[in-house]
Amino acid sequence: MSNYNLHTPNTSKATVYKLNAVDLYTNLNSESQYIQLRNSVTNIVIKESLFTNGITADIGISDGQSILEAFKLGGNEKIILHISRSEVTGETKEYKITLYVAEINNYSRTRIGVQNYNLKCVSEYLYANQLITLTRSFEGSYGNIIKDICKTNLKISNDKLDISTSTGVAKGIFPRIKPLSAIQWLLQNCVDDGTPFFFYETIQGKVKLKSYKELLDQGVYAKYNNHPFTKKSLAKTDKPVDAFNEELRKIRSLSSDLNISKYKSASEGVFGSQSLNIDIATKTKPTVEYTFIDEEKKKLNPFKSFSNNLKFLDRLITDHKKGKNYFISKNSLAYGDNLKNYHNDFGQNNLESSSRLYNLNALTKDITVAGDFDLELGSIIDLYIIRAGAQGKEIPKDLYLSGNYLVTGKIHTFTKEGYFIKLKIKKDSFIESADDILKITRNNNESWYVYRQWICLVYRTNWRY
Repeated sequence: MSNYNLHTPNTSKATVYKLNAVDLYTNLNSESQYIQLRNSVTNIVIKESLFTNGITADIGISDGQSILEAFKLGGNEKIILHISRSEVTGETKEYKITLYVAEINNYSRTRIGVQNYNLKCVSEYLYANQLITLTRSFEGSYGNIIKDICKTNLKISNDKLDISTSTGVAKGIFPRIKPLSAIQWLLQNCVDDGTPFFFYETIQGKVKLKSYKELLDQGVYAKYNNHPFTKKSLAKTDKPVDAFNEELRKIRSLSSDLNISKYKSASEGVFGSQSLNIDIATKTKPTVEYTFIDEEKKKLNPFKSFSNNLKFLDRLITDHKKGKNYFISKNSLAYGDNLKNYHNDFGQNNLESSSRLYNLNALTKDITVAGDFDLELGSIIDLYIIRAGAQGKEIPKDLYLSGNYLVTGKIHTFTKEGYFIKLKIKKDSFIESADDILKITRNNNESWYVYRQWICLVYRTNWRY
């Protein structure tokens, strides 16, 4: 695989990469005891997501030298990956990743003298997490508590951490759980202006704690399109940088399960929810209610994900507060009046945070693009999707599928065909109002009269009836 992807400096192809090193350190635990696996690699798949704690990788090995037997591979071996590209701009982009073998699986022999298997690898702190249990107390900012877990228990170096600390405060005791489970437990109460937090790792080497509000505050990383033709080409003597950038922003495939469902959204509390709080200290049971809030709330696109006319049981969908119920046991006097314990922090902001988290599923897509070393998990990208059935020279924009999306997942594939990234992208809103629905006027039993007129207007074609 590596020989195919060796390239001359300053390549103008956005899918080319160079596999510099796949070094596996044996369990003899010496810096000199490593195997160079680069020429034995058939493919590499690296995954990262806002909803997972760290990156994972699958490295396909075609072994004709009996590496399994000679070096007694059994898991826990360290692997250092180094992948790079010298781009047409003159810059060299690269990934340097340290992973540990968690599993060896998918063994087969497809031809004599060669054995194939897969090395499933994880970040070092994911491996360390399996060996630790937290039983201590905690106090202070959730962000600072999470940062302390990362540094003290998971041994993540400070230069790799990008942790937000404006997360609210609390006091409590970890109920004998693993560090990453403790972080996810704390995240349930981490809220920033009614938005949830994400704890994740990027392929660029950072471990982050960021709120959805912080992600929304960043600018658009780049614009992507699925235009059928390219405007820039080296064959047309265009500038190599322009041709490279156009290839980088081209959507090569687009698919989606859609999962557009107000049925599911209602049950997850997107439109309304309530929290039933039982305070054992004061013997009270106050109820907190939440109704979907849209005005003055930042989102990816201008218009919310549902129509103002959406009704069930003769009531607006936002008038239903019992679609999702939370039951919280509190002890408001556990630490006096000045400091809340973990459960006392759950309230209106948490209900809104949960609503906004599930509302991200308003529209989900999977797109494949050329390998981009700078595109980070959590970035915002702008999609220009051509309307289905577009004809002629005009390229109409699909106002339903286009717009700003949040990159919530990335799957990097390195094969002999090149470097590609499959992006999982989501949006919580649209660039056109959900109330801007085409009205149907029937004329002489013709149900699609107005619809046909609209099609002709869009495509600038003639139509006779």
